Amino acid sequence: MLKYTLHKRFVKLFIVVFVYIFAMVVALRFAGVWDASQFKNTILWSLTVACVSVFRVNKIDKDQDYFKNAVFDNLKIVAIIEFIVAFHNFSIITELAIVPVIFSVAVFKEFTDGKREHSIVNAIASWILFGFGLFLVGNAAFRLAGDFWGFAKPETLNNFTLPITLTILFLPFIFSLALFVRYELAFVRLGIIFKENERRRYAKRAAVILFNVRTNLLMRWLRDIRARTPSSNMEIRASIARTKELAEREKHPKQIPLEKGWSPFLAGEFLVERDLRLRTGDYHQDFDDDDQWFASSPYKEIGEALFANNLAYYVEGDEHIARRLKLVANVNDPETALETRQYLEEVVCLLIRCALSCGLPEALSQAIKSETSIELEIEGKIARLQKESWPSERGYNLIFVLESRNLH
Repeated sequence: MLKYTLHKRFVKLFIVVFVYIFAMVVALRFAGVWDASQFKNTILWSLTVACVSVFRVNKIDKDQDYFKNAVFDNLKIVAIIEFIVAFHNFSIITELAIVPVIFSVAVFKEFTDGKREHSIVNAIASWILFGFGLFLVGNAAFRLAGDFWGFAKPETLNNFTLPITLTILFLPFIFSLALFVRYELAFVRLGIIFKENERRRYAKRAAVILFNVRTNLLMRWLRDIRARTPSSNMEIRASIARTKELAEREKHPKQIPLEKGWSPFLAGEFLVERDLRLRTGDYHQDFDDDDQWFASSPYKEIGEALFANNLAYYVEGDEHIARRLKLVANVNDPETALETRQYLEEVVCLLIRCALSCGLPEALSQAIKSETSIELEIEGKIARLQKESWPSERGYNLIFVLESRNLH
């Protein structure tokens, strides 16, 4: 880990980071909103918010509200802790010990966040940060009771607003860094896809000019041309135009008559209500069959077990019409199947309501509860539930399909 962190590219990156921070501080100094008394707060912000933001840069494309959340998270947590710390001056030895420890714990939490195999480490890191925050809040409350006017002074407001100001000024750097990382990754992939130097250089130029800051479209394009590699500059431009055209369709979906099916873009949003969050990715062509198109959601884990049961949502059809909506529940642990069946029933109910504007039939509800295969007609569509045992006999799938009677 230490060898990786001290890799020369990381060293160069953090040199650039701290040069940018220094430039921000100089600008704030000239603007009259920073002075030497803010030095400790600035160092603490740099070693927490700034460094952790750099480690999180690969999550920007996955979080549509990343920049808004960055500001509000800082407002709710980091800024409060910073002005509390600033109000209570620990000894220099204590502060030198606390800052690197908290920074290390925050980094460990960030690296393990969302990784089930490291859930214990993530939980320990979360509790350490939570406990440290409680200690600071409790300590500040105690001192406030005895010295309110020592707290209620202009310096306190400055300490509170400084990290917010630094975070807002730091966001353009994080955005630029994310852009650089994405294009660097894209250029590596283009080097694998295009063997000819001239074609590779043209693809890189075209990607930068035509996609610019829309790196989500860049990633879609890279996925698509990996299976269908353009053989000329004209085909490269056409493939990019195709990716952008599909993105525009996604933004302005057309209504599809129910007897034919559903808009694939609208269908991908059917299960985003409440806490389900089963939004699909982009609707795209199947790599093995040019006539088939699909979109799928990430697997949603059910429960807290190490090998938890999970569920995914699929939208399938042709280029313009989704004709099949599918839910696949993987029961990795049959002992927790009851919770999975309850969750599947809730999701099926929502899917039928959004797709067909009707309720869950009692026969289908009972079939889910008993894990019994069933096929029935709902509002002119075929609804089918089936159970598929795995060859290992250690688990099974519960598959629900809602599809048009005529798939062609």
